[in-house]
This record gives sequence, C-alpha cells and structure tokens, in this order.
Amino acid sequence: MAPPKNQYRKAIFIRDIRKTWYIDGINSNINTIEKIYEMLKVEVKGASEVICIGNSSGGYAATLFGILLGAHRIFSISGFFEIESESNYPENIALREANNNIEKSKWFHLRPLLMNSKIPLYFLYPKNCPLDRGQAKIAEQFHSVRSIAFGGKTHGLCAFPFNYPWLFISNQIDLDKLIKLNKNKLWTKLEFSIRLIGFYKTFIYLFNLNRKKIIKFFHALM
Repeated sequence: MAPPKNQYRKAIFIRDIRKTWYIDGINSNINTIEKIYEMLKVEVKGASEVICIGNSSGGYAATLFGILLGAHRIFSISGFFEIESESNYPENIALREANNNIEKSKWFHLRPLLMNSKIPLYFLYPKNCPLDRGQAKIAEQFHSVRSIAFGGKTHGLCAFPFNYPWLFISNQIDLDKLIKLNKNKLWTKLEFSIRLIGFYKTFIYLFNLNRKKIIKFFHALM
C-alpha cells in the first residue's frame, strides 16, 4: 500500500513481528514504543513531508508515531485508537501482561495524543464491521480525524487496492473536498474510486484485474 516510488524519497516499513501491537517493540534492541519513536525520528530527519500509513494494528502505529513525529498526514485503514479492549482476548497474552505495566499501558489509549493533535488523520473503515464501529465512535470525538465509511463488513477491507497509492499522495485540500462529497454516507468501492481517480483510470484498473475472466467469458460466447 505504499505510494508510487517517484512520489517519495524514503519508505520505512515497521512490522510488528511479535504481534504485541508494538508495545514490546520490533526486535530485541528496539523493544519499546519509545525506542521505536527515537529510531523513526532519526530516519525521518530532514524530510520535507512525513506521511504515516497503517492497516489495523498498523493503523494504531501510524496514529501513535504519526502524532509523535508531527507527521503531515496520517492514513489509518481499520486502525485502532485504543487497544485496551484487545487485551481481553486470550490470544493477546502480551497485551494482558502489559496492562499491569504503567510504562506500557500508558500507550493503550491514544486519546491524550489525539486531543491536542491538529494533524489531518484519514480513517477508512467498513461501517458494518462491529470491531471498526467501536473505533469509529472514538474517532468522532476528535476534529483532526476525517472518517471515510464504506459499506463493507470485513475488517481492513475498504477501497480497491489500486486506490491507495493515489490516496496517499493526494493533498489535504483534495482529500477534504472528497470527504465533503459524501459526508455522513457510506462509500462503495466503485464510487470512491471514480471520485478519487476518475472513471477512466478506474475502468482500466478493473479491466486489467479481471482481464482473464473477461477474455474467458467472451471465448465462451464464441
């Protein structure tokens, strides 16, 4: 989901290999939220613009580090604004343990950061997914969050995959205009794509994605 390569100087991918929502860091040396932040601060030094992007737990990280770094824009796709609720699930043992650690649990809620943030945060989510609806209610509390709701119900799936690179390189003025076109309504993937990149580009991308099926269909007719 990275922007086109000619649109950025550096892309930094942060992977939560321990599956602990970044609370335990990303490796044995960078093993806290604070150390990840310090590492990223060095990596983005001198950058004219910083854009943070993430899906699900990555959306949580994009919001957290994006605000700490003073990013220009944040894109959270089905991201989380609090992870305390996730500590209740049996599979999230590390989070449950972190709940008893003040240094770790202080990052469970991003509300304190969002309250003072003016960074435009674009939150895409499927409104029919209960998990995402809960996070969307939190998002409503903050002026910096621009929610873009889709009609789907699968966590993490919103727009067409080919839309994301175009979305990430869009400027704030164009993005805010896009949101106002369909405020408080549900987007379909097709409508969102046409509004974002136009009918022609949408048609070409969809045709190429389904080329084999289309060719097979017409062969069957002949």
